Amino acid sequence: MSPGFATSATSFGSTQRTAEDYTNCVAAAWKDMDVNFERKSVRNGFELIQSDSMGVEAVLTTTTWKGKTEARLSTRIARRDQSLIEPANLCLQP
Repeated sequence: MSPGFATSATSFGSTQRTAEDYTNCVAAAWKDMDVNFERKSVRNGFELIQSDSMGVEAVLTTTTWKGKTEARLSTRIARRDQSLIEPANLCLQP
């Protein structure tokens, strides 16, 4: 994230879904909302990276470790928070 921008991180807790299943759910919801993002594999999970002409706006990181899947969303623009958080929360349900 670029210096000079305030960032916030929201931990959604855990889900019974695998990291891949949860990431697929959020990716499908964001795609339906016309959110432009890139998907990357990370150790034990995935990231969805949402950027615009100013750079990275949000990163959703989902990892599974010892059978527990956790999700974390970091954003730099508050107005995007709610629209990105809502589908991420809904996807927590198996």
